[in-house]
Amino acid sequence: VIYWRNLTEYSDYSVKITGNTIERTKTPYAIFVRPVTNTASDFVGSGLGGGLVISDNSIKWVLRTDGVGIEVRGLTGSEVNGLTIENNSISKTHNGIRVYQATEATIEGNRIVCNADSSIVTDGTSPRIGVLASGLISSCICGNNVIMNRLIAGAENIGIEVSQSDTDGVLVSGNHLRAARGTNDDDDKAINAADDGQIFISNNSMRLWKTGIFKDPSIEKRRIRTFGNLFWPGSSSGNDAGSSWGKEV
Repeated sequence: VIYWRNLTEYSDYSVKITGNTIERTKTPYAIFVRPVTNTASDFVGSGLGGGLVISDNSIKWVLRTDGVGIEVRGLTGSEVNGLTIENNSISKTHNGIRVYQATEATIEGNRIVCNADSSIVTDGTSPRIGVLASGLISSCICGNNVIMNRLIAGAENIGIEVSQSDTDGVLVSGNHLRAARGTNDDDDKAINAADDGQIFISNNSMRLWKTGIFKDPSIEKRRIRTFGNLFWPGSSSGNDAGSSWGKEV
């Protein structure tokens, strides 16, 4: 619905996308920013160096399998520098926010409910992720409310994922993450630290997940720091049944 690209040789642009209401789109992304075009035969564009703000947008019903509310896709060497994604409301979609290759990014205060209706949108088998941050540097993911309140057979639920080897200095703090009630899927993770960039995870509330914070076994533990997180996976009976006490890390 909203698609912005920079195909010029200049990177010192500032872009602001704010105050939009988007309902019922069949596009893969409700809001999509890609500073460059990269094809097998050509590379066009210069990144985005003047700052990007995506704020105060309301997104509902992305009618596409594996659809995304907001995606910002930089590339190595053509990153988005100075990114703010805040105070957006995203619901009725498979994925919330995805950000690739950005520096000094703030993803804060967003409401994300990944609950696309299977009677309208065909469920896929790819992981459903509330916030995906790949290749971020000197950035924070803070104060978001992420709810993954639908179970899909064969599809992994992840509240927040931080990945990519060039990730460095990412703070994940103060987020409220809630999973589908009654989940018993070992693959469901509140926070997934999927690569070995320095990641600091603190003061997050994680409810009804099988695993609270997951660190890939191949990652050096000294590069992941966790403290002050509240992990409540549920009970063995009643409305919250299905998730036994699991692992914080």
